[in-house]
Amino acid sequence: MFLLLTVIGMVMVLLPLVPVPALGENFTLAVYSPSDCGDVLFSNLNEEAVRRAVEAVNNDTAFCPGLNVSYIMYYTGCSPAEGLSTFVATAGGELAADAFIGPVSTDICAPSAQLATAWNKAILSWGCLQSGLTQLPTFTRLVPSSSRVAEAVAEAMKFYSWMHAALVISAKPLWKELGDYIYKALKFAGLKVEVQLSVSSETTGTEMTDLLANITDIPDIKVIVLCTGSHMSNSLEESIVLNASHNLGFSSGRYAFISVDPLLNTAVARRFQAATDSTANHVEMHRSLLTLAPSPPSQLPGTTGERLRETRRMVQNEGLKLHELFAFSYLYDSVITMATALNNTVPDHRGSDGLINGTAITMRMREVKFEGLSGWVTFDQTGERMFDFALMQHPGDGRGPETLILLAASYLDSSTLQYQGVQQDGVLQTVLLPAPDPACKFEGHCEDPSSNNSIVVVGVLVGVFLTIVACVVSAVLFR
Repeated sequence: MFLLLTVIGMVMVLLPLVPVPALGENFTLAVYSPSDCGDVLFSNLNEEAVRRAVEAVNNDTAFCPGLNVSYIMYYTGCSPAEGLSTFVATAGGELAADAFIGPVSTDICAPSAQLATAWNKAILSWGCLQSGLTQLPTFTRLVPSSSRVAEAVAEAMKFYSWMHAALVISAKPLWKELGDYIYKALKFAGLKVEVQLSVSSETTGTEMTDLLANITDIPDIKVIVLCTGSHMSNSLEESIVLNASHNLGFSSGRYAFISVDPLLNTAVARRFQAATDSTANHVEMHRSLLTLAPSPPSQLPGTTGERLRETRRMVQNEGLKLHELFAFSYLYDSVITMATALNNTVPDHRGSDGLINGTAITMRMREVKFEGLSGWVTFDQTGERMFDFALMQHPGDGRGPETLILLAASYLDSSTLQYQGVQQDGVLQTVLLPAPDPACKFEGHCEDPSSNNSIVVVGVLVGVFLTIVACVVSAVLFR
């Protein structure tokens, strides 16, 4: 952390010395991808996604006439200090690009976004979840914020009337931060987190079984929220938890499992058949599992759905795996979003300050609407990409995941967002879920059954006493 802060301090000191590049006929994107260090957004196909998108932009005469878009791909290493050093070394000075896509590593998202704002360079993230970053005038992202994901989790629990939860959080920085937001959102909604557990890729099955066994000591718990990433995005931690839960008999409907993964995307997942194997053990592990993931808006009027079919062809003809396709689609759409913004910014800014005004480009990015590989890309009043959230079940017949409940977003005013659960028509529930908690738990006046028994006993005794008194009085009066 000391090294990280030192790097930031040095950059701020040298910031006035960084030259601002002038626009020629070329607009260069610096694209940042995580290295092969276990990050769920790393894929060998990341650069291929960028290459295809840049090629599509330059071959389309409707995009940025007279301007050639190019890119340089950088990998951010395996530590926060290495990642931030890579960003600083390649984003400023003679190597300075005109705009940035990424980085996505949790530890360096905020410093990179703040530096980009200081340089007035547009920065578009395809993996940063930290809440509040869109308040920066040059920052945009294609994934939801942690706070919105957490609010959707709270609404999912309220939809099923589950008051008490256990929270299992991966030790990786991305999931630890998201887990904190979920904990706060559940408390704010009046729900209760009874226990928090931690899991890593090094946790053994025996260790996880021992940890989960503690949940049985708290009878009120109905739902186990997994903040670990999903098996659909190749998460090892989720598999460790579900295997141990299955061995304990938790997957028979005794508990519901909500696996939270904001890096998934239902527009992609729905087009991926047979996303997982269908062995008997696999089906058993997933029969009480709901996966909560972002769900872009439905198809807009006047469009063809061609992008949606294109991702399908990638799976069938090119053999992309599901977790690779998520990263591929977000990176591809990041380039298209930036190019669309450039196209809309050129008339106003090319002749004055060159196309280097990051604030102007970002304003245009937040206005785009197009059909992307990751679903519909459009933004709300706060600069966040518009998402509903879906609770997906996993049928045991070889089919891919299907949306059971849609947590639809709506605005109470220009800045206040809420989610409302909606059962999807024509979808038969196959997931095994526990019964809801009684309404009195949410209203705060459930009576203690033992106190009811005491009242009954006292009532009986009083009744017997009054009967005896009546008999004595009758005997005296009518003797």
